[in-house]
Amino acid sequence: MGNNRDTVIIAGAKVLENAESHHEVVNRRLWPRASEISHNVQNFIEDAEKKQVKHQEVKSWFQGVKDLCYELIDVSEEFELVQQAKRLRFVGLPLLQQQRKVTRIIREFETLIKEVRELKLSSSSELPVPEAELEPVNLHSNIIGKELLVGRDAEIQGLIRRLTKGYHRCICIVGDEVGTGKTALARSVYNSTQVKSKFHFMVWVTVSRQFNVKRIVKTMLEFAPEKPEYVGDEFELLELELHKFIVDRELLLVLDDVVKLDSNHLSDLMNVFRSSSCRILITTRKKEVAKVAKEVEESTHTVLMTSLSPEACWSIIKHHAFGDDLKNESTVERIFGQVGRQIAEKCEGKPVVAKSFGVMLRGRSYEEWHHVMMSEKLWWYDLTSASMLSEYLYSRMPPALRQCLLYCSIFPKNHSIQVDKLVKLWMAQGFIASHEEDKMEIQGWKYVKQLRDCSAFQEFEPDGEGAFVCKLEEGMHEFIQDLARNEYCIKFLDEGATVEESGDNDTLTKPPRFRHCTLCLEAQTSFPDSIDNAGKLHTLMVLSESSDIDPTNLASLLHSLKRIRALDLRSCAIKELPLKAAELLHLRYLNLSFNHELKKLPSAISNLLNLQTLNLNGCDSLQKLPKSIGKLIKLRHLEILWTASLSYLPKGIASLTLLRTLNRFFGSSGGAREAKHAVLEIWKI
Repeated sequence: MGNNRDTVIIAGAKVLENAESHHEVVNRRLWPRASEISHNVQNFIEDAEKKQVKHQEVKSWFQGVKDLCYELIDVSEEFELVQQAKRLRFVGLPLLQQQRKVTRIIREFETLIKEVRELKLSSSSELPVPEAELEPVNLHSNIIGKELLVGRDAEIQGLIRRLTKGYHRCICIVGDEVGTGKTALARSVYNSTQVKSKFHFMVWVTVSRQFNVKRIVKTMLEFAPEKPEYVGDEFELLELELHKFIVDRELLLVLDDVVKLDSNHLSDLMNVFRSSSCRILITTRKKEVAKVAKEVEESTHTVLMTSLSPEACWSIIKHHAFGDDLKNESTVERIFGQVGRQIAEKCEGKPVVAKSFGVMLRGRSYEEWHHVMMSEKLWWYDLTSASMLSEYLYSRMPPALRQCLLYCSIFPKNHSIQVDKLVKLWMAQGFIASHEEDKMEIQGWKYVKQLRDCSAFQEFEPDGEGAFVCKLEEGMHEFIQDLARNEYCIKFLDEGATVEESGDNDTLTKPPRFRHCTLCLEAQTSFPDSIDNAGKLHTLMVLSESSDIDPTNLASLLHSLKRIRALDLRSCAIKELPLKAAELLHLRYLNLSFNHELKKLPSAISNLLNLQTLNLNGCDSLQKLPKSIGKLIKLRHLEILWTASLSYLPKGIASLTLLRTLNRFFGSSGGAREAKHAVLEIWKI
């Protein structure tokens, strides 16, 4: 975007506001109209963004404005890139065509502005003074963690006893709402000393979307005490391989977040464990899942998540309202104890409601606590709504943070998000607000911490390799996926067929408008021949265990990604990167990691003057980097771990003065003159 402090909509509005500086693509006669549109957009967008959560007509209007702003940004940046890269063989839109496009965009803006009165949108000057943003707080455990297990000691001990004594082959934990703590309960049992000493082989699988027996077996092999000999895709061979590790062993398998269960699938899974003493622990929101499990395995026991006591709810409220200030718990109890316990009575035993009160009351005065205690409702929110907390938290975030949070809807439910990768993706979209370019990563981590502190992220923890991973809180994920439906799309493909999709599904009446797309490919699934709306995508991320992209399809795909900012082709069995990649002049983030047969990159990749991140980790056949890599003057992160065939860095590395990550260094032994030269130049950086 134009600068790193604006949301997509404000950045688009400023293109119109500064129409004179874009005179090549904005006709002089349109300057006054463009300026008026910019004023109106900035004036009404704040009210529209808040009202879109509850009003579909406003949401459609808001998305229409955002879509036009995306188009304006694309035209503006493309023109700037042409000016920047005249020496390159880049073919942009002819100037006249760009002018016509901007004229059409302005007319569509004017149509939307006329709808403001009908939608009853208020200007920014008419809005009440906004509530203060959430106070930061240091939470001493993650969001779905110990605080939701207050008052669950009986359930924990009961589950441990049933698992270790062998009373039941299958146990189902059922909580019919988001945030009841069923996963936290299962995690506590899974990590208990008694359970760990009983079971020789323990596996945790997050099921979510589809109960796939083959995927469950493959995941179990990843947890095997020894490296499996077979890791292919033939189910019978996978089953035989698993039997080596489970025969005559005590096995515990946790199937977390089972949405739908077919009796045949569960029977197939139980048959896999016929030679072992296996216990299965299932968490689900659906009582139907427990019913199916009972039909398949008669000894199945069901645990229903019960209401918490008011005292337990007060403990949760305290945790979220005061964080580490609870070291002075006596002071907290003296000032807030009585009013806090009365508020806890309003929670109806629901931990998610207690958490809501705690987060909302963070940093508030005693008078405000008392006002809440006296209120019949939790301000204007419905206590029984699963999205209540998410909606409230979202409304209290600054626009830049909301934008970063919405971007997280590109990740599937329960996906482990690498925090470092997320920050780099935000940077690629221009979402990071930093007055100093060299501190963008620091600001990105501050955004992550803010989202963690306001309960958007859960399970924030190291991944074992020094990096941090997190997951979106379940209710928040559902909330932002619904809110960002027209802008972000996730497609799940199994053997070439789309089996589930989130995103703008109203494609019968209008073309797709999404700008960010994730393709989730099951193992051995072929890459699709084409992708909807590819020409307008700003992000394309492929999540695959082992997909194979046909070289012709890849070249065609790259040719269509005219405006891509972030391209993630990890583990796609790419053998050669087509020259078309060098034409992606908007590209800031390129992930080619774990393409094991990739031997080299085209020298023309140095045309990507805006590239910030180049990830080549795990490309173990990569023999050399282009000599011209020093031309990538905006490169900040060059990731080359596990590249055994790469023996040196090319000359010119010192030109990369913005480089923040170079995660593998090379010695100067062996008489390699170029390697010595590169090492010296790295030290100059």
